[in-house]
Amino acid sequence: MALVDVENPARVVHLRGELAQKYKWLVARLGPRYQPIEDAINGMIDGHEVRTAGWLPGSDWTGTPFEAIYEVCGRNQEEAGLSFGLIVWMVFEKRPETWASAHGMKDGREIRSRTYFRWPPSQ
Repeated sequence: MALVDVENPARVVHLRGELAQKYKWLVARLGPRYQPIEDAINGMIDGHEVRTAGWLPGSDWTGTPFEAIYEVCGRNQEEAGLSFGLIVWMVFEKRPETWASAHGMKDGREIRSRTYFRWPPSQ
């Protein structure tokens, strides 16, 4: 369906510019290792109303489809995390249902990664 801005749900958002270019680079570099990553992320989203990108994969990617992101990013943990976030964004953009996205808060502090919410929210 769409990914919308949580503060302006009439506005559909898309990955674009440098971030879209980086996403394309990632997909090209990952090649056939990309689809298992997308499938794993979709499996982590299915059945949920709220998901925060940085909390999905856990901290140890060894033996998971996400390990390929780490390898493609030169084994740089920071870069791999940012790249994972781009892939998560695109997975939500492709989902059949509508989702909204924003930076959430925890304990009064902004969460570094994006949080995604089913839209409209359930009552």
